[in-house]
Amino acid sequence: MNDIQFSVVIPTYNRGHLAVRAVESVLAQTVLPAEIIVVDDGSKDNTRELIAEFGDKVRYIQQQNQGSAVARNNGMRQAKCSWIALLDSDDVWLPSHLATMANAIKETAGSARYYFADTIRPIEKGSGSRWEGVGFSITGEFELNDVASEWVLYRPQPMMLQSTVFNKQAYLEAGGFLPALRYRDDTHLFLKLGLDGPVCAVGNVGTKMTSDDAPTNRLTLSYDGQLKGAQMQVIMFNDLLDKMPHLPTPVQQELKRRLAYAYLAVARHTWKSKKYGEAMSYLLDCARTKPSVVTGSIQRNLQKVLSF
Repeated sequence: MNDIQFSVVIPTYNRGHLAVRAVESVLAQTVLPAEIIVVDDGSKDNTRELIAEFGDKVRYIQQQNQGSAVARNNGMRQAKCSWIALLDSDDVWLPSHLATMANAIKETAGSARYYFADTIRPIEKGSGSRWEGVGFSITGEFELNDVASEWVLYRPQPMMLQSTVFNKQAYLEAGGFLPALRYRDDTHLFLKLGLDGPVCAVGNVGTKMTSDDAPTNRLTLSYDGQLKGAQMQVIMFNDLLDKMPHLPTPVQQELKRRLAYAYLAVARHTWKSKKYGEAMSYLLDCARTKPSVVTGSIQRNLQKVLSF
């Protein structure tokens, strides 16, 4: 553990000039990584040519457009180091990010499945610290949580991919990012690794987010947030409940509650679209998962009607 080495993975799509800026922020680190991998998810701009200007400082991987989960999986599985740091191509690291993470890994003997720092958001995305925004804090330079279910069940989670370093072995054992999730794949991975295992929070700002992600160059698709987001949650929570039957009962019940609300949200949206049969099917799924969610929703709606 005396020599922590990092592979850096930067997925990108039609963001050549932004990917260059991201790479430059990695090369400006006080502790340099062993390798930088840029995964191009089928860009049609000049990303290849711009990244080529870095020469052998950057490994360029091109794939057909398949989304953020596949792009990140591709880069992480080809990474050479035991520790993998992710960075979104429209964001930048602060110069001490990798040094701070290396110190936390050494001090905890690398016992966490992943280490996450704080993130500064732009005004357009709420501004300020991510941790402050969700009410998360730690005492000291870092805090190791042997079972991080409480942390990963925060809504929203305090961790973000661009400020996180993953233990590659833990990532591989968990199956990586779920390709079916073209949205919320990060939330899913944080849950998979943290619901029953150790995670370390590092009291430092690692990443500065920007507002340069246009809908045309986003790896995470710009869905109809409410409907597609709920559909992605259905996939996510079903996968967690199926793959992690050993979780403590209170955690399983919380996942079922969130799954039921996701079914309910999809049912409402499909009903508004006059897809009544489909809506009823989702409502039945909701009732089978957590009956109290359906009864509670009915009671709330009746109260609204009676209040008129």
